[in-house]
Amino acid sequence: MTYGHFLSPGAFEKMFGGLLDAKTFLEIAKYDWSYNIVEGDERDAVILDLLLRIERRDFSIAGENIERWQKGWRENLDEFRRTGDIAALEPKYLRPSEYLRLDSQFIRPADPMFERNWYKVFRGWFARRYLSEFDFIYEFGCGSGHNLAFLAHEFPDKYICGFDWATASIEIANELADVFPNILGGCAFDFFDPPLAYGFPLNTAVLTIGALEQTGTRWRPFKDFLLRAKPAACFHIEPVIGLYDPSNLVDYTAIKIHEKRGFWRPNNFAIDRTQHRTGFGSLLLEGYSQMIWKPPHDVYADAKQARIDALEGAP
Repeated sequence: MTYGHFLSPGAFEKMFGGLLDAKTFLEIAKYDWSYNIVEGDERDAVILDLLLRIERRDFSIAGENIERWQKGWRENLDEFRRTGDIAALEPKYLRPSEYLRLDSQFIRPADPMFERNWYKVFRGWFARRYLSEFDFIYEFGCGSGHNLAFLAHEFPDKYICGFDWATASIEIANELADVFPNILGGCAFDFFDPPLAYGFPLNTAVLTIGALEQTGTRWRPFKDFLLRAKPAACFHIEPVIGLYDPSNLVDYTAIKIHEKRGFWRPNNFAIDRTQHRTGFGSLLLEGYSQMIWKPPHDVYADAKQARIDALEGAP
């Protein structure tokens, strides 16, 4: 099969929302970014299949069956213990894909690992652009630990810590602390029932990647936790339903999947936030939109946030 399109460095800059650094250019050069746009009968078949799956509720639901994540991260942990290879921590959902989303269209990539490769490039760029100024990076919903290992390698002068509600994730983070001296380990954390009192070290960045999606409409306890604990800044790489174009049929399927799965709806999650839609994602949805905000550090900003919550009706 021949492929008529490819992702250029300029396309990556548009998706990421910023200029590329030299290391990102080198990472891009490692992979094949060729693809075709899915059109005609093939596009119709993809859309119809998604709509039928939505009708059948053929998806996991946010916040349900947390044991599914425990089982998945346990598999990563067992493989990591068996091989000692950091690559064993790569989550299974970054799997080969026949179809993906790009700029509100479906595409068929030449490389079935296109999404995994794209994520590696994006994660590196995002970390270097936004996280390099912080002394501590705390990932909430650290899952398989693959991001912790990457951050520890990328930033050997920073301290990394992982938080999750799955015991297997905590074990992974603790074992990674034996490999990377700058990983502090793992801590148990429940997004729906976080501690009332918690203090971050000075100059701490909070990071979530595909974790808040699982809080659905019950994200308020985590937001309140951040408002109380006041890290220096918060960075979220998540699916954001409000960034889709409901008049576009491809985007419409993602909106319906968000709704059916009960994913995160950050309507008034943070004041003075910045958002950017990458326009890239899996067959089901775009999981890599960016949201950045800073918890207010004065009583006047706290009062403003409280008024906004009351007016908009926080869940």
